[in-house]
Amino acid sequence: MKIFAVGMNYIQHNKELDGTLYKPESPVIFTKADSALLKDHKPFFIPDWSSQVDYETELVVRICRLGKSIPERLARRYYDAVTVGIDFTARDIQREARAKGLPWELCKGFDGSAVKTNAEMGAQELREYCALSPECEQVLKDAFETLRLSARARARILKVARTIADLEFSEEITAEHLYEAISYRTYGAGED
Repeated sequence: MKIFAVGMNYIQHNKELDGTLYKPESPVIFTKADSALLKDHKPFFIPDWSSQVDYETELVVRICRLGKSIPERLARRYYDAVTVGIDFTARDIQREARAKGLPWELCKGFDGSAVKTNAEMGAQELREYCALSPECEQVLKDAFETLRLSARARARILKVARTIADLEFSEEITAEHLYEAISYRTYGAGED
């Protein structure tokens, strides 16, 4: 598994870091090691070699197929999950690395610096964290009958609905969360 990240792509965040509003001519791409992914509900530990660890909410896209130079119209076939994640950065180490023109791996890719997201939930976690009220079950049932969705689509919709609920600090998934998650589905030839 590879974790790719795009840095310096939010102009306002760049101002927070450097005091200036700018956007690089091309994206800053960096990677994180597999060990950066915080798994199995393990606790996050602030590294003792950094005096400033910041966190950011990030858009996470899980790539599920190999490919290069994919046309935009076919891009949906190459990812199978979109969610939000938390990215931790040893900001003091990043400032030093940037000043010296060095890579960011140490400040961005330390163990546990990428929190596992709702997109990674398995069947057990779906049952535990995505339990639905009878009203919500009916919303989902109606959507599946109307849109002829697959069982795999159910899991995807539940994961997105759980993420929407999390962003609203809601313990439970509501019908509104489901409607929003369902609205993000794309329908094309051969897709569920």
